[in-house]
Amino acid sequence: MKLSCVDRIMILGLKNLPQFGSIITLRVVDALFKNVGFTEKEIEDWNIISKPEEQKVSWNPSKAQDVEVDLTPGMIKILLEAMEKTEELPLQALPLYDRIKELAPCPKPSQP
Repeated sequence: MKLSCVDRIMILGLKNLPQFGSIITLRVVDALFKNVGFTEKEIEDWNIISKPEEQKVSWNPSKAQDVEVDLTPGMIKILLEAMEKTEELPLQALPLYDRIKELAPCPKPSQP
């Protein structure tokens, strides 16, 4: 899935991602952060600056590029659950939510 710099910052900033859980859940969250997080090269090349006191992140939009990120079914499930549970999701997150939702496996029809 192609993610922009903004998409990645939104995902990394989700407050409802599990901090506790089974070892499997925690490994999935850890892998998600590793896949979505920024490399040292990206931080340097794109001039990414985190300003925690202002709760802002800035970067050079002319240098930042969309990046292909692998999201496993477990990552997709955790992301969707976190986005659906939060009460602080910005309006600009809707397109990202919709794109992630499209990747979710279709539920199996129930048997009669």
